[in-house]
Amino acid sequence: MAHFGLQIPANGAGIRVGSEERGWKVGQTTVFDDSFDHEAWNDSQEDRYVLHAHVWHPSLHKLVSPPGVENDEITDPHLQMLEPPRDEL
Repeated sequence: MAHFGLQIPANGAGIRVGSEERGWKVGQTTVFDDSFDHEAWNDSQEDRYVLHAHVWHPSLHKLVSPPGVENDEITDPHLQMLEPPRDEL
């Protein structure tokens, strides 16, 4: 996942990925692995605008269904999981 800071409050907004906490900076990109537990917050009275984009992990090549879900049951591609290449299993 990549977050690009568009408008960031001076205080009170942040993100946690795993046990690490950070903030955003206007005009800078923060990249993180969203397979880790993560959360974002804005405790300020100001708006926070962050452009976020999904980034393809180079060691993953194929979209697959989450365990227990058939491929034809998935209508939203955001609900699909990524599978590592077979030679890495």
